[in-house]
Amino acid sequence: MKIDISFLAGFCLVGTDLLARVAVQGVEQAVVTTAIEYGSAAVVCISTWTRATFTKRAKRNAIVER
Repeated sequence: MKIDISFLAGFCLVGTDLLARVAVQGVEQAVVTTAIEYGSAAVVCISTWTRATFTKRAKRNAIVER
């Protein structure tokens, strides 16, 4: 149930953001800029998560080697 609610909240957030941009920029430009913004945010989030995971593993391996 929690997953369904978070997906619905995400769709509402993207939808309202997209509608606001359409009112200012036009349909085509709003879709492209919204896709770029959310895509780049996802890449940053994934890279941050990956760095944190590998840092934890490196610290654990260093402790085990001692």
